[in-house]
Amino acid sequence: MNIARVLVRLAVVAMLVPAGAAITPVAAWPEKPVKIVVPFAAGGTTDVIARIVGERLGARASRRRS
Repeated sequence: MNIARVLVRLAVVAMLVPAGAAITPVAAWPEKPVKIVVPFAAGGTTDVIARIVGERLGARASRRRS
């Protein structure tokens, strides 16, 4: 098989995969708790930012449920 044909087919598949994901029905809001995984040490800048974002998302989620 020609390498150009293989590349074209891969490109077509790559474009269609996100379209299929967009069609899948999704709940308006998660029903289970959401876990944020921070792949860095506790106490670092990334951890602090993740904690702040988590708190704000939690506050927003509680307002949305009521």
